[in-house]
Amino acid sequence: MSIFQLFTERRVRAPLGRTAGNALPFKRAAGPRRGRLSLWIAAGLMAGAWGLPQRAAGALSEGFESGMPTSYSTGSYSLGSGSWYFVNVIRGTTRVTGSYSCQLRSSTGAQAQTPTLTGGVGTIQFWVYTSTTSGGLQVNLSTNNGSTWSAAPGSPFSMSTVQWYSNSITVNDANVNKVQFYRTGATLSLDDVNISSAAATPSITLADNGTQIAAANVVT
Repeated sequence: MSIFQLFTERRVRAPLGRTAGNALPFKRAAGPRRGRLSLWIAAGLMAGAWGLPQRAAGALSEGFESGMPTSYSTGSYSLGSGSWYFVNVIRGTTRVTGSYSCQLRSSTGAQAQTPTLTGGVGTIQFWVYTSTTSGGLQVNLSTNNGSTWSAAPGSPFSMSTVQWYSNSITVNDANVNKVQFYRTGATLSLDDVNISSAAATPSITLADNGTQIAAANVVT
């Protein structure tokens, strides 16, 4: 059954003692017709049923163009996307776009942590440059605002050529609220970090009784 048939077909209910083959039309009590979905609710259902993106608020985009320390520093810094926490980080001039990047020193513990994220994490996209042929970067995720960390899918990343690398990590976890970029080898430059929110589960509210259901559970 198509989605439009779901909205427009008038159902026939068989009274007790009758088979579906000789069912009589089910009569409604007088009054406003129940079960009719408004156009905006129908559109929301179709968007969920057809797999259109449903995003929660909270995406992050950072190019490190302002607010960066001008000498290797540790602490919190207010950037365009919010308050980042750095360990042994400096404003770098090796960049993909713009004028600057986030440079992580070649030292144990050098890292950059994102601001607290809302809406979870869908995908993490970024560029990273290694200064030597032994570059390494660990991308970690936290669900408790940085108290504990776990490796993101595919992490750590090894780099054996001195160049820029483009990376994309699929996470899709509504509970993740921080991302950590942890240097494990060479001096690294991080640029153009883009983090999308986790996909939200679409739902609709039926006009009959206010019951909320997930679009994924609609039977057609």
